[in-house]
Amino acid sequence: MKLISSTAIALVAGLIAAPAAAQMGSYSPTPQPPQQTAMQPAQAESKGSAAPKINVSSKAIKAITEYQKAVNANDVANIPAKLAAAQAVAQTKDDHYIIGQLQLKAAIA
Repeated sequence: MKLISSTAIALVAGLIAAPAAAQMGSYSPTPQPPQQTAMQPAQAESKGSAAPKINVSSKAIKAITEYQKAVNANDVANIPAKLAAAQAVAQTKDDHYIIGQLQLKAAIA
């Protein structure tokens, strides 16, 4: 009985080790991504200028600038008043975007 037990253990161990040995024989390194060629200067400029440009309206620029100075100086006493003034004169989507970004910066600080 002991002979059957040890034989069964050896057989199971052999079956487990066989797939591992087969995998080791066919090892191949992971494929590397293809090398990119250097971009031409015209291509580099076109990719760099893809960032959108934000235009603040002329009526809101003064109030937004004052609000920005208050946020950068962390002047918590004047931030609410400057925010209200900037929101009152904001006209375009860009104005509202800048004000939102400054509100986020003030909230984080």
